[in-house]
Amino acid sequence: MKRCIVIVPGLEPTDDSYFGIINRMNSLLGVEEGRSWTVDLQDYFRKKCNADVYIFDYTIRIPTKKAVKEASRQLSEYLNSLNSKYPIILFGKSLGGTIVSECLDRLGDSKNKIEKAVYIATPHRTAGPQKSIPSINIYSTNDYYARLANVLLHRTLKQQIENSKNIGLPGLRHSDFNHDREIVYSGKRRQLFEVYQEVIERM
Repeated sequence: MKRCIVIVPGLEPTDDSYFGIINRMNSLLGVEEGRSWTVDLQDYFRKKCNADVYIFDYTIRIPTKKAVKEASRQLSEYLNSLNSKYPIILFGKSLGGTIVSECLDRLGDSKNKIEKAVYIATPHRTAGPQKSIPSINIYSTNDYYARLANVLLHRTLKQQIENSKNIGLPGLRHSDFNHDREIVYSGKRRQLFEVYQEVIERM
């Protein structure tokens, strides 16, 4: 089945507008976000998932709740203007996943366009995403950056979320989710992007 995938990336820690303290902690927290990985993933999804794939870009100088809400408003407008005849899958990494979650609260009737939301290494509020939208949450207990961001944004260390299929991938740091690396999933060695593909197509 043909699909439309919208990738919402996280912030780029090397950007001079980002938290200076986080920049100094990058090596400790395992953050090498950047945007080039989204192009690799876009190419992969186009080839493997029979999908139209778009990258939603946004600008946040400091990731406050107010800034996240503004980015979610922009994403909502973008989705409303996206003339896709195929079901839309929202694929949010890190803060991008937080923006996706906020966006689903404001979409209204446009939610009918959304097939599912996929959250990768995302700081989540306690309530979890919308019940009406199927969601998959992929996380790692070794992702200390996401855990810190969860405390700063939502005052919780919670990584699993309600009303969602939670998939824990042990041993991965935050930047590891950006690379098509070999991982262990369901007791088997797999490539990470293959797992993303399976989540898109079969869950």
